[in-house]
Amino acid sequence: MKQNWITALLLAPLTIVAVLALQSAVLLLPYPLSSFNVAIFALIFALLIWESGGVVWFTAVLYAIIDWYSATPYGLILISSTLAMLTVLWFYRSFFTNRSPISAGALTALLTSSRLVYYGIGYFVLSFSPSIQSPPLTTLFAALIMEVLITSPVVFVVYLGVSRLVPALRVTHTTSLRNL
Repeated sequence: MKQNWITALLLAPLTIVAVLALQSAVLLLPYPLSSFNVAIFALIFALLIWESGGVVWFTAVLYAIIDWYSATPYGLILISSTLAMLTVLWFYRSFFTNRSPISAGALTALLTSSRLVYYGIGYFVLSFSPSIQSPPLTTLFAALIMEVLITSPVVFVVYLGVSRLVPALRVTHTTSLRNL
């Protein structure tokens, strides 16, 4: 048990650096491909592998660092992303109880959508401050659509391939039609 904490403490900073580096590389791609969100990709896989509430803490640390480098008021990305991950964790434990590629894609779409909904709510609340300029809703909606259309299929396809190789990602809680 003690070694699991040591491994997590050593692996988490390396994972955060890798996610930030990959996200920086993805942002250099042309427009539709630059909408891919590496952080959401990593968080969905972490949730499906470890099935733990520790993923929420990892989300908070990851987005606290991302929030340092954003142009938004500090805490907006952190709070909206952490709340979105809590929402996805609840949906994963309550509704998407198996580890299928469809669940992975649906959880990705849910995480992206709920993150932008919480972000929009936060910006609406902050818009009452005269010093903060909020982006138009059409910009947020376009970002949501492109991020869901790019990130969810990539998670689905990668999960479909990786689940064949990694036993921890195989589908559970289902039966084959032949056994019925």
